[in-house]
Formats: sequence, structure tokens, C-alpha cells
Amino acid sequence: MTNDYQMLSKTAHKNLRVCESKLHDLQVATQIAPVLITEVDRLAAEFSLFFSKNSQTGDFVLVALLGFSDNENLFLADGQWQSSSIPLAFERHPFLIEQTDGSIFIDMQSPAVSTTEGERIFDDTGEASAYLQRKISVLEAIYNGAEPTQQFIKLLQEYNLLEPVKLDITFANQSQQSIDGLYTIASERLAGLAEQAMINLHKQNLLQPCFLVMHSLQHLQALIDKKNQRL
Repeated sequence: MTNDYQMLSKTAHKNLRVCESKLHDLQVATQIAPVLITEVDRLAAEFSLFFSKNSQTGDFVLVALLGFSDNENLFLADGQWQSSSIPLAFERHPFLIEQTDGSIFIDMQSPAVSTTEGERIFDDTGEASAYLQRKISVLEAIYNGAEPTQQFIKLLQEYNLLEPVKLDITFANQSQQSIDGLYTIASERLAGLAEQAMINLHKQNLLQPCFLVMHSLQHLQALIDKKNQRL
């Protein structure tokens, strides 16, 4: 599906509404979701977190694994999330925030955008509705979390703490799946870091996210179980 992002305007878009239920297809067809360091604390409680390389830039991104096949989100069933937390990358739709200046855009091609049904974006006075205010809070969290996430990944690379991991999985029906291109934090290298590097991570409050990312891999079996239930 193509996108048509337009800068949000209370004049041009005063009659627009958003039907959240129609965002379902965007959430289903996603095997991984980008994650911000500010989300690690809550998402690591349910999702397995990895690092992956952006296919276009080659830069590392922090991600949550949602499924084992392309366009598979095992955390969704019958249009409902089967988790207590949802990555901000999904909650922002159909809006987008520009990282350079904080401008907010709306995807006019989104199936959720309408003039007849759903939540109003602007109220009768032309001000942001309660619904849009909630979306803006999500977008601001994304805006504020982007740079710290990049700095976190930069330090992990500087200290050579990222290592590739290959997932070889056999499901209940004996079908097999291999997933390449994922990275995790090298626990032995982290434990063996020079004192100054460890102090640096600690001062920037980055040790806990490291441990949470590593600990989140325990949820892989739960994700496999979700897959087995659908076979």
C-alpha cells in the first residue's frame, strides 16, 4: 500500500476522522516492529527484542520480533492485540512525526482516514480533539526517544557489543524456520568490558536496557507457542 503523508492542518483536514479498527491490516502484516529505548522497560516484559539492520541504510535498529514469517504478527488475533503493551510504532498510525522539526503528518491513503466514520481529529472550534491529543502524545514520545535510541545503538557498536544470532526453530507440525539478520547483545563481551566503558554505560542509564534486551529472549518460546496454536 502506498502512503500519501500530508502535513496536518486544522484548515485542510478539519473534517477528517480516523477509524482505528481499519488500522488492523497495517498491524497484521509486520514481522518486526521498531522499538525505542524508552519503550524497552515495558516491551521487554512480553516481546523478544533484537537489533536488525535497516535494509535501505544499513544502520542498526532496535526491534521487537512479532512473528517468524514475512508479514506475520502473532500478537494479533481477531483484530485484537494479545499483549498488554503495544509498540509506539503501531500506536502512531495514521500519523507520522518529522524527526527534524517535529512536524506532524497524516497519511491520506490510510484506510482508517475518513470523513464519515471514526474519531474526529479536530473539534468544532478547530482545536485538536481528545483523540488527536492522545496521538500527539505518542508522536512526541517517538520524537523524544529517537535520538537516545540512536545513541544507545552507537555505543553498543563502539564497544563491539552486538553479535549476530540465527534462529532455527522446529514447530509442532515438524515444519522448520530459520531467521537470519537478527543481532543481540553479547553477554560475555558486556561482562568483560573495561571499567571505564562500564561506568560510561552506567552513567547514561544504559546498562539496564542492555540487561532487559538480553532477558527478553526468554519470550521466544511463548512466541513459538503462539505459532504452534495457529498451525
